[in-house]
Amino acid sequence: MNVTRNECPVLSLSSRATADLMEAVIERGVPFRFRAAGKSMAPSIRDGDVVMISPLLRGEPRVGQVVACRLPGPGRLVVHRVTRRHKGSFLIKGDRVGVADGQVMDEHILGVVTALERDGRRCFWPWQGKGGRLAFLVLGKLQLKRLLFALWRRVKGLVSAGGNTNAAG
Repeated sequence: MNVTRNECPVLSLSSRATADLMEAVIERGVPFRFRAAGKSMAPSIRDGDVVMISPLLRGEPRVGQVVACRLPGPGRLVVHRVTRRHKGSFLIKGDRVGVADGQVMDEHILGVVTALERDGRRCFWPWQGKGGRLAFLVLGKLQLKRLLFALWRRVKGLVSAGGNTNAAG
């Protein structure tokens, strides 16, 4: 069977099987690619994106990086962001989820996201390397600025509309 790279068949595995395979590949020092399922990391990682998980480097994971880890329970694999670090454990949380997953021990962290593909094209991924924490802080502030700007425009529009109504009346 002749199959080109873009036509490779997709193998669908359970969360537990994916975690087991990912762990075996990463233990050999090789990155692991798989198709993400779910919306908990949107818009950073969307349902159907191809995510590359790489072995941890010294000092990783850092706050702001996105990691693959096993959660307590039968075969629970998640790819979520590290929001806090505390002596051998990490608090992780999906970007779109209101509450954290809880503390995850460092031995349950399988690897860190180092690349992302969407619709067959590689996406900008600022969370890798030393700039990960800086990107986490900067983009967090940008999101806050966007929210404040949108709120300001809305208030300005309401005030303008209120002023026009009074002038017309």
